[in-house]
Amino acid sequence: MQPIHVSDVARAVADLVASPSAPETLNLVGPEPMSTDELTACLRTWLGLPPRHPLAMSATLLRLGARLGEALPDAALTRDALRMLEAGNVADAAPAAAALGWAPRPLTTGLAADPACAADLLAARMVPVRGVLLACLAAVWAGTGVASLLVPAARADALLGGLGLSGELALAATRAGALLDLGLGLGLLPRRHRRFVLAVQLALMATYTALASVALPSLWLDPFGPLLKNLAILAATLALLTMEA
Repeated sequence: MQPIHVSDVARAVADLVASPSAPETLNLVGPEPMSTDELTACLRTWLGLPPRHPLAMSATLLRLGARLGEALPDAALTRDALRMLEAGNVADAAPAAAALGWAPRPLTTGLAADPACAADLLAARMVPVRGVLLACLAAVWAGTGVASLLVPAARADALLGGLGLSGELALAATRAGALLDLGLGLGLLPRRHRRFVLAVQLALMATYTALASVALPSLWLDPFGPLLKNLAILAATLALLTMEA
């Protein structure tokens, strides 16, 4: 690839808009082709991180990862992305420099002129964490839904007896909650309504915690912490909600 600093892109667009004879098409690229390993190393240096040796992966493993990526929300590695990387994405920088009257800077120079701050480092570190949070929360909600659908009637009575529910009513309430949990877990996968789904999860988690505290207050002292763990899930949900645009 041939990256160009965003400030050079902005300057080029402004100059071309003001130009009376701008070309119909123009490849805006930096002056230096770079491999993905070189680009990663450049960005790590900008962020103040120590260098790391790249890990070589076989084409077969990458293609398998790309297929899996297409099944996951917001995955960076897909078959289209892999095809683009295999084909390369470079161009001659001379026509752009001639049309603009100036040449875009090397990426290292552009980054040096705009030093990274703590927020840049935090954002970079949160990129992989966001995917982990999303996958784990979806698994927790969907898995809880599936497990609740398998709860026998006697167990439903024991869980909801403290709320005055028993028999078919307790089982129906358990099944309804299971379907809701399953729907909220699967609802995290599409990005369109994710913020709404996360907000509903927060409200439902608070409701579940309050009801469980009434029905089975001893769960707060359970060694496995079934209610205490809600605090960790609450924090993870708030973190993901904050990261969602």
